[in-house]
Formats: sequence, C-alpha cells, structure tokens
Amino acid sequence: MPSTGSSILSLTLLVSGYLNSLCLTSPNKATTFYSTDRIRFLTNTPSILGTHTSSLATLYHALVTLFSTSSLADREIISRICLYPEHLDSKSVTWTPRTVG
Repeated sequence: MPSTGSSILSLTLLVSGYLNSLCLTSPNKATTFYSTDRIRFLTNTPSILGTHTSSLATLYHALVTLFSTSSLADREIISRICLYPEHLDSKSVTWTPRTVG
C-alpha cells in the first residue's frame, strides 16, 4: 500500500509533468497544412515527440515513486516495472530537501 508521502510526491510529479507538457505544446494549431510547407516538420514533429517522451518519463517516475515503499506487495510491483530495483536510490523517490527545493 503506497504511503501518504509517496502518494503526494507522485501526484506532485504528475502535476509538474502536466505543466511541462503544456510548455512543450505548440500554442497555435495549424488548420491548413500545405504540401509545400517544409518548416512544418521541424516545428511540429520534434515538439510532439518531446511532449510524448516527457509525459512517458513523468508517468514512469510517478509510478516508481508511488510504489517505492517498504511493503512486500509494493516491492513486488517495483520489481516488475523497474529493471534494476536494487539500484533505485531512495533519496530520489522520497521527500528530501532536494525534492522539495
């Protein structure tokens, strides 16, 4: 069972990831795409890929943070989603002065 602290930190990570995806999203959606518009690929595709990659990394980090508790059931879940759970640093998935600041 996730603790209250890990749940709040995971929720905080999700909110910050959402705000990050808002910053990476283009503010203007083009309504008409022209076949001769060559700059569209450079402005749309990397932005979309960056947003999706950042969102996936945020979701993964939030899941690892949520289930990084000392209970046996949570350790089983961590071993399924984390390739090397023994390398997991407890300072990066708990409330510390570094995560607060």
